[in-house]
Amino acid sequence: MNCLFLPGSHMTSAIWDKVARGLPNTITSNFLSYPHEVTLAAQQVEDIAKWLIDQLRYQPLDIIIGHSMGGLVGLILAAKYSLSLKGLILVESNLRPAEEFYRNLLFPKNRLLLGESLMAMIRKEDPYYNDSLKQTVKHDFDFTPYVSKIECPLFGIYGDRGSKNHPDRIRNLNLDEATVQKIRFRFVTDACHMPMLENPEELTEILLKCLNECE
Repeated sequence: MNCLFLPGSHMTSAIWDKVARGLPNTITSNFLSYPHEVTLAAQQVEDIAKWLIDQLRYQPLDIIIGHSMGGLVGLILAAKYSLSLKGLILVESNLRPAEEFYRNLLFPKNRLLLGESLMAMIRKEDPYYNDSLKQTVKHDFDFTPYVSKIECPLFGIYGDRGSKNHPDRIRNLNLDEATVQKIRFRFVTDACHMPMLENPEELTEILLKCLNECE
């Protein structure tokens, strides 16, 4: 199975390093970082998808796994450009502005260990992001119209913020009922926005189960 891993905004393929170590050799993985010239020129997420589709047309691809903005890029590729996939996995990708429950980067116990290196990556990438692109994933965005056009299995993986079985964790994503019904939700224990760093073992296990559902 051929999988493409996309990072979120202001991040590189390095965020997937811990997950990569847990993947079996039956999975062919491509861990992509966005070229700086692309993120500098992009006015919106759709511009990154437009660039990427030209890179993918002649490559074997079954699954896209995207973190945050990377998940939105994958969503656009599958919906707008009719990229044929066996599955699409969104990791901490907000389709609309979410409630306060989801607005945290790292679980408190992980901040001391992971916070400095993560913020260093974000600061390093920031000069290469167009201001317009930054704003399109901060305020008044809505990517839910793309969801109705997805024909393959669609997964949404989120950190549980230390609140296992929180009764409002799906409602707090501010999605309409049709969108909720389309997504197969999974949650990673004791993780926030960076489950691939905070709890990579459990995230990898969840990803492998999702891949099995796509076969």
